[in-house]
Amino acid sequence: MVTRLRAAWPTVDEATVEAVVRSAYESFREARVRAYVPILAERRARKVLGAAGGAPSPGHDHHEGERS
Repeated sequence: MVTRLRAAWPTVDEATVEAVVRSAYESFREARVRAYVPILAERRARKVLGAAGGAPSPGHDHHEGERS
């Protein structure tokens, strides 16, 4: 996930992306249904990165399988 997000936001340093991903996963730590945590965590991380770093680079606005 960090690799995909780094490709989508190349201007954001790796440590920041990793911290955002860790925070996104942490927010679902108490989730009872774990099956969707990776998807939800990535969406949350993308939202945070989008707010902080602007739009993702062209062709990286959604992860595989996600529709707008």
